[in-house]
Amino acid sequence: MKALRDGLGRDGRHLYPAFPYTAYTRITDADAHALFAYLRALPAVRYTPPANRMKFPFGIRPLLAGWKALYFDAARYHPDSRQSAEWNRGAYLVQGLGHCGACHTPRNAFGAERTDQSLGGGVLLGEIDDEVVEGRITPMDERTVRRWSAANLTGARSGLAAWSVADIVAYLRNGHSTRAGAFGPMAEVITNSTSKLSDPDLRAMAVYLKSLPAADAGRQNEANAARLLAGENVYTTRCADCHLPTGRGVPQIAGAPAGKTAPPLIGNAALQAPDPATLINVILYGAHETRPTDRSWPVMSGFELSVGLDDEQIAALCTYLRRAWGNEAGAVGAADVARQR
Repeated sequence: MKALRDGLGRDGRHLYPAFPYTAYTRITDADAHALFAYLRALPAVRYTPPANRMKFPFGIRPLLAGWKALYFDAARYHPDSRQSAEWNRGAYLVQGLGHCGACHTPRNAFGAERTDQSLGGGVLLGEIDDEVVEGRITPMDERTVRRWSAANLTGARSGLAAWSVADIVAYLRNGHSTRAGAFGPMAEVITNSTSKLSDPDLRAMAVYLKSLPAADAGRQNEANAARLLAGENVYTTRCADCHLPTGRGVPQIAGAPAGKTAPPLIGNAALQAPDPATLINVILYGAHETRPTDRSWPVMSGFELSVGLDDEQIAALCTYLRRAWGNEAGAVGAADVARQR
């Protein structure tokens, strides 16, 4: 209970907030006891975790006492009497057990969530262990840790403004909806977590998310006309056959060939994230769902090996995608692409 409530280990030492006690502190006693009972029922395993390796002074645990004094609020979730029971259930799941803000909220220089931009989009590190080459999922020679961007989950145009409650429910349940498919770390979240939730809980989360006022990262890098034109040229030759010149994609309707469907790019929250890392990863390494079904979007080949575009061309393409058709995200530079290789 101390770990969940106070961020303290069994020996009383402070835990690093990589374990999201900043969110778990909000769960009820009943849910905390249920978690403990479930974990106690799992078969025992023998495993020695790797030692922490942190640069000075971050490896000095007592400093976390000061961090907690500044940024940690050890408080339970209190229902909002002005909202419905469904809304409150969704808020409880998103803020507590789901700890969505751990990835989807930007952080300050000290690693604390910026509450003034809650769920406005964040950045995390995650592994890339395969890529799609000519439609085939190919394991990489070694796992690559790269930045990933977590989408804006608020009602901003760069977030979930264009998504319906049904869109969000389908995405969290299946890893895909009419709006997008889940790749990278979010695919793991859906496979291991949200896909196992009940439909009422998924709907409650969606209702809560759709109620959030728009939040965004403010003014972003502007795109010049030359870069937009260069990106449009790449898009026309490499992407428009599937996603269409309009960016609307090809919906999954009855009778449509599975390999000729593609998600829309208009209002796509993933490609409009404040940080373009996820978009760049998808273009470089390709995209595929971890739990494909007959409703999944087709596997997308990566451009790193099969197409041969350089960093400047990919940056121009990303910039065009983030600014075309009413999208409102900032420009992407060649250095952003190089960082993801």
